Amino acid sequence: MMPRLARALCWAAATAAVLAAATLLPQRTALQALQIDLAAGLRAHLFARLPEASAVAVVGVDARSLEAPPLAGRPRALLSPVWAEFAALALRHGARAVALDFVLAFDAAEMAEGFERHDDALLRALLQHGRAGRLVIGRGRSAVPARRFRAAAGARGVGVIEVPLGPDGAVRR
Repeated sequence: MMPRLARALCWAAATAAVLAAATLLPQRTALQALQIDLAAGLRAHLFARLPEASAVAVVGVDARSLEAPPLAGRPRALLSPVWAEFAALALRHGARAVALDFVLAFDAAEMAEGFERHDDALLRALLQHGRAGRLVIGRGRSAVPARRFRAAAGARGVGVIEVPLGPDGAVRR
């Protein structure tokens, strides 16, 4: 109990110091952003109860993954069967929802002949899970998913992936 109290007192002292300094500066400074972070941290230490297991898992697909088999050499616009398989596996193994944090802007059927059915697995998954909000695809302010993906996902299956950043580049909303 004592180490937790000591940490909380350190958070409180740091927050108070940053808050005092931030009140003297113009709006929207990095110091004010730090103050918000410290206040959130203090609140978490004092009042939050941590769950035994995380309710969220983030699966990142980085450049190294995209350059390794079986994805190597495949255009990203033609990866919809991979995303469909990933979503199906995640949902089958207990995920409550899967969000693809990118815009599926290209429809293979519109790109070249012979690809009319290429996106069928993802379209079926979006029809089955998107409308219930269990499989969500991304959209930006100006970038939207291809028409067939949007239609299959429905309103609950499309989410905004752009978030405002603070002056220090951190997300706080």
